[in-house]
Amino acid sequence: DAPVQPLALLVNGLGGTPLMELYVVARAVRRELATGKYSGRARLARVAVGSFMSALAMPGFSLSLLPFTHEVQDCELFDEPTSAPAWPTWAVIPADESPASALFPTVAGCGQPPPPAVSGGPKGPKGPLAQRAELVLAALARCAIEHHDLFTELDIAAGDGDLGQSMTRAAKSVLAAVGDGSVATWFAQGDEHGAVRTEGAQVSGGLHGLALRLREQLGGTSGPLYSIFLLEMASTVRQGCIHCPVGESVPLPLWGHALLEGARAIAELGGAQEGHSTMLDALFPAARAFLKAAQEDAEDTTLNRLLLCLGQAAHAAKEGAISTEGMVAKRGRASYIGDRSLNCRDGGAEAVNVFLHALCAESLWS
Repeated sequence: DAPVQPLALLVNGLGGTPLMELYVVARAVRRELATGKYSGRARLARVAVGSFMSALAMPGFSLSLLPFTHEVQDCELFDEPTSAPAWPTWAVIPADESPASALFPTVAGCGQPPPPAVSGGPKGPKGPLAQRAELVLAALARCAIEHHDLFTELDIAAGDGDLGQSMTRAAKSVLAAVGDGSVATWFAQGDEHGAVRTEGAQVSGGLHGLALRLREQLGGTSGPLYSIFLLEMASTVRQGCIHCPVGESVPLPLWGHALLEGARAIAELGGAQEGHSTMLDALFPAARAFLKAAQEDAEDTTLNRLLLCLGQAAHAAKEGAISTEGMVAKRGRASYIGDRSLNCRDGGAEAVNVFLHALCAESLWS
């Protein structure tokens, strides 16, 4: 008979899977090797469980099996001490192959979501802009949670299926920020010295705070993309309002320019363009539509003009999201499946559509 092949098993969490669930996976693999079609042909000599190579806070796991050519020497090398912070203590697998006898390590924090971002920045009384921001962000967060299944369904068709969970996790964090006063701090009326800030400074600070929160809490590639989008918007608003007096609203055309600059920052970061079947196919048309509507009467900052701009942007985003069904993905996970991405609406583009329509509805009811 052929000798039994000794193996090392690495169960790697992608960042958003609890350690306990990774242990369940490790046990299932071990049982399969002990009792399944590989029984008597392979056995585990070492097991390591943890988050060794994560994708931010993405749910899921990967499995790696390493064959040992010379078991004694290979085990000694595997057991060598290391300063790598993610590497756990290994588990010795007894030779009796009893599934209950495996000794899995406990590594605190592996696979757990990161703690909420700590808020900071200017302090002061909660002004009308901060109150408005809390209402808007809470509405957008609830919208993300309500569309969990839709985002998941679209992402399963042409992605890795984690968009719904990632959006929901970030949305709950935003709701927590509304509840604990973090949003009011981001959009504070006063600076650290108590002086009243311009609306442009308040908006810029708020967008910056939201960007940092999403960078920490929004998993997968969405986190960096939304974060860089909001950071670029914050920079554009700050620069555009640098000479604006206190009490003057951020001009609507400047909001349009900020949306465009944010979209361009995403394109530069990810190398995507319109026509690649990404969120940019909804975001770029929406930004252009908002800017065009705003420039038709640049002096008008009334709610009606804002609703018109948002309505035009939402309509353009919807058409852009639908258009991705006729595209072959050139960027993102969907690009891995080539022509099979055709007829699949991009989840990121649909998210832009959903959020802009929710923003319209919130502004209308307000």
